[in-house]
Amino acid sequence: MTRKEFPGFPERAEVTPIPNLFFTEAMPQIDDIAELKAILHVIWLLSRRRGYPQFVTCNELMSDPILMGGIGSGARTKGEILRQALDRAVQHGTMLHLRIDRDGQSEDAYFINSENAREAINKIQRGELPSLVSAPRKGQEVEIEPLPNIFSLYEQNIGMLTPMIAEVLQEAEKTYPAEWIESAF
Repeated sequence: MTRKEFPGFPERAEVTPIPNLFFTEAMPQIDDIAELKAILHVIWLLSRRRGYPQFVTCNELMSDPILMGGIGSGARTKGEILRQALDRAVQHGTMLHLRIDRDGQSEDAYFINSENAREAINKIQRGELPSLVSAPRKGQEVEIEPLPNIFSLYEQNIGMLTPMIAEVLQEAEKTYPAEWIESAF
């Protein structure tokens, strides 16, 4: 299979906010391309979601055609490569892992290591979040939510994002209902 050459980014492309610490502290520790792809893909997926807590499951990632199409194969299966990449991300502290029980099924949940994620994990472990948002099961197609998020709304209606504005928008997303945010733009 031959890959198409990337045509470049359009002038008004959507962006995914990535904390600066990722580039200065986390990325220098990453020596595996599958780990880097997995981390960036999880950041991208979570930036497009609403709700609390923010996590992805291993089954969800395994059934994601974009991520799995970009993970190389060889002697090991793509699933093994992804699991090792996620384990490395947890070891490096970029991601957090928690086994959750949902609908009688045990699942591996992955969070980006942030204050909000650590707080959510503590709440889950204390039983304060008994009902979690349903995620696709293994074998189900992952459908990326086409609804605009707060960052794309900002870029489409106001202009380019800066790290400081991204932080303010993240706080607004936690504070206000989605309908209010959409109507504000």
